[in-house]
Amino acid sequence: MSVPLWARLTRGGGDRSAAASVSATVVCVRLAVIALAVVLVDLLVFGTGWLEMETVLLVYPTSGVVLGLLWRWGWRYWPAVALGSALTSWYFFGFVADDAGVVFTGWRLAALVLGTALPDALAAALGAYVAAAAWRASRSLPLSSLGAALRLSAAAVLIAPGVSTVTSGWLVWVLSGRPGAWWAYLQVWWVSQVLGNLIVAPALVVWGDARRPWATRRIGLWVLLLGVCAVCVLSFTPWALPVPAVFPLTLGLPLLVWSAIGWDVRGATAGLFAASWLALIGTAQGYGVLSTLMPLDKLDNLQWGLASLAVTLLVLGAVTAERARHRAALSSQRDRLRRLSRQIVETEHRERRDLATRLHDGMNQYLAAARLALEQAQFAEAPEVDKAAGALRQAEAEGRAVINELAPPTLTTLGLHAALSALVRKFEAEFDLPVLYAGDPAQVRPPEAVEAYLLRCARELLFNVVKHAHAGRAGIAYRSDASGVELVVWDDGVGFDVSAVLEDSQRGDASFGLYSIHEQAVSLGGDVTRHAGHYVGVKVWLPGYNQGGVGRGDAGVASGISDAAGPAPAAG
Repeated sequence: MSVPLWARLTRGGGDRSAAASVSATVVCVRLAVIALAVVLVDLLVFGTGWLEMETVLLVYPTSGVVLGLLWRWGWRYWPAVALGSALTSWYFFGFVADDAGVVFTGWRLAALVLGTALPDALAAALGAYVAAAAWRASRSLPLSSLGAALRLSAAAVLIAPGVSTVTSGWLVWVLSGRPGAWWAYLQVWWVSQVLGNLIVAPALVVWGDARRPWATRRIGLWVLLLGVCAVCVLSFTPWALPVPAVFPLTLGLPLLVWSAIGWDVRGATAGLFAASWLALIGTAQGYGVLSTLMPLDKLDNLQWGLASLAVTLLVLGAVTAERARHRAALSSQRDRLRRLSRQIVETEHRERRDLATRLHDGMNQYLAAARLALEQAQFAEAPEVDKAAGALRQAEAEGRAVINELAPPTLTTLGLHAALSALVRKFEAEFDLPVLYAGDPAQVRPPEAVEAYLLRCARELLFNVVKHAHAGRAGIAYRSDASGVELVVWDDGVGFDVSAVLEDSQRGDASFGLYSIHEQAVSLGGDVTRHAGHYVGVKVWLPGYNQGGVGRGDAGVASGISDAAGPAPAAG
C-alpha cells in the first residue's frame, strides 16, 4: 500500500524505520521546504520590521522554524538551512543598505554570507540533535517527558543561539573593526533566537505530530485560548487597561498554567504561542503597559519574561504528559493483572473440578469395590474384616467430602444461590448455629470460577464465625448484577477489625484465611472490607462481569440483610 506524499513529508525523524523508508523525492521536497521557509520568514521579518523596536529585533522566528523542522525531520537536512540563510544574507547585505548606508560587495559580502549561513545551519543541526535525542531512541511523542523538555530548553536557550551568535558575532567584530559591536550583537541576537526557538519550534513539532492523541475537551481548550488572547488584548493593544507596569502576562498566568495542566504540551504550546505573539507585536508597535518604559527596560521585561514563561510552561506540559502516560501504562498493567488473575481463578477452578472427577471416577470407585468385596466375603464375621470394611467406609466418605469441597455438584448444576443455601443448612446441622440467608435465585450469575471463589469465601468466613465470634446467629447476603458482585457474611458476635487482621496476617501473626480471601479479591479488581450496620461482618466485593460495570451499590446487600435479620443496617 502506497503512503501519500504529505504523510511521508510530515513523518517524524524520531521513527528510524520511517526515516529509512523516505524516498529521494521526499528528501528533495523537505530540503526545498526548509530553504523556502528560511527565505520567506526572513523576508517577512526583516522586510516589514513589524517585530523591531528601536532597530532591535524582539524575536527571530526563523531560528524556531528551522529548529522545529530539523527536530521533526532530522538534523541531516542542515544544508537546506545553510542555503536559505545564504540567500537571505546575500540579498540583505548585498542589495539593502544597513543603518550606516553601507552595501557590502566582494569578499566582504562572501564572508558575511558564509559567516551567517554556516553558523545558522550548524546551530540548527546541533539544537535539533540534542532536542530530539531521546525521541529518536524511544520513538515516543516529542515533549512527552521532563527530560525531553529540559533537553529542548538546553538546545533552545544555550546550544543553538550560542553557536549562531558567537560565531556570527565574531565575524561582525572582524568586519566592523569595533570590539564593542560583538558584545552588542551577542546581547541582541542571543535572546531573539532564544524566544524564536522556545515559541515556534515546540508548537511546530507538537501540533505537527499526528500521532499525539487529541484531548477530549477540545472546546475547553479553545475557550481557554480565547481567554488568554483577551488578556493579551487588554495588555498590549491601544485598548490596554491602565495596570501597573509589571510583567503583564502575569495577569494571564493562571490561564496559561491551566492550559498546560489540562491539555499537556498541546495546551502549553498553543497558549504560549498565542500570548507571546500578541505581546511581542503589540510591544513592538508601541502599545500596551510596557510602552511607557525605556527601550532597554522594555526588552528586559518582555524578552526575559517570555523566555522564563516559555520554559516553565513547556516543562509543566511535558510533566503532565509524562504523568498521563505513566497513569495509562499503570492502568493497562492493572487491567492485564486483573485478566491474569481471572484466568488463574478459572484455571484453579478447572483443576479442582478435574481433580474431583479423578477422585470420584478413580480412587473412590476402587474403595467402594473393595468395601463391597469384603462385606460379601464368606468370612465376613471375622473382626479384622469388619475393621477393614469400616476403615474403607470412612475413607469413601472422606473422599466424597473432598470431592464435594473441590467441585460442589450443587454449584455446577444450580449455581451459587443453591450452593450457599446448602452451605447454610450444613452449618446449621453440624454446629447448631442459626444461619440466615438472603439472596435472589433469579439474579444474574457471574462466571462459574467466580462463584466457586465466593463459595469458598462464605465457607471460610462461616468457619471463622464458629471459631472466634461466639455468635448466637449468623447470616449470608448475596447480590449479583451488572454493577458487581457482593457477598456479606455477618454475625451478632464480638466482631473484629478487618484491616487489623489483614495487617497481622501479612506479618504472620494471624490466620491466613482472611488474608488469602483479600489478596485474591484485590487481584480480581475487588476488595474485602468491614460491613458495619445492625450486625457487623465481612463484605467481599468484585466488579461486574456482565456489562463491565464497576459500581459498588450496597443497597441490594443491605436490603437483603434487612429482610433476613430485622431492622435495616447502615450500608457498609
